[in-house]
Amino acid sequence: MKRCLSVFILAAVLMTVFCFSSAFAECRIELREKEWTWAETNLATFDGSITFDEVPTEKVILQLSLAASPEAADIGEVVFQTVNGKKLTLRKQSSEYVLSTGDGSAAEFVGSWKTPESVFFTKITVFLRVYSENGEDLLAEKQLTVTRSASEAAEKDDGRIRVKEDLDGWTKWIAAAAVLVWILAVIRIIGNHKNRKRESDVYL
Repeated sequence: MKRCLSVFILAAVLMTVFCFSSAFAECRIELREKEWTWAETNLATFDGSITFDEVPTEKVILQLSLAASPEAADIGEVVFQTVNGKKLTLRKQSSEYVLSTGDGSAAEFVGSWKTPESVFFTKITVFLRVYSENGEDLLAEKQLTVTRSASEAAEKDDGRIRVKEDLDGWTKWIAAAAVLVWILAVIRIIGNHKNRKRESDVYL
């Protein structure tokens, strides 16, 4: 009896593993950097491909998401820009895209991350998940992690107050102030000299 129970449990475990393996084998994802930037309010792009093997649904849902380090309230927006060479309009660019699996056994795409303003990140991870048409069954997932290099980190905006106005204008004001200080100093020296001369004339 115990032996039969052990065999049943082992068979159930193997079946579960097989089911999960099959589900994830139906779809394979590649994800790569394309043109990356850390500059604020810019677009960092990435691209990739999805290969289908007997996907059980006529359509799949592609879903992008982000994770950032350090964490922040505003981590920017990640969207699909093109799918299979078709450029999406700004209105249609979104973190989700419904793809028909009947169009072929593979699909290519380009995505972008719009960097937020005045937020410094050391690492960004882009996630791509592929769901079945009902949005419940996860068929595959992939992540792309991009880390800021040491040289890029050295150029970071660390929150210190910086003068953003025209430096030439500031230089002119500083030079004018310096001239005024020297003029006042000269006037004071002349005045002190005259006072000492008057005092010496009085004693004479």
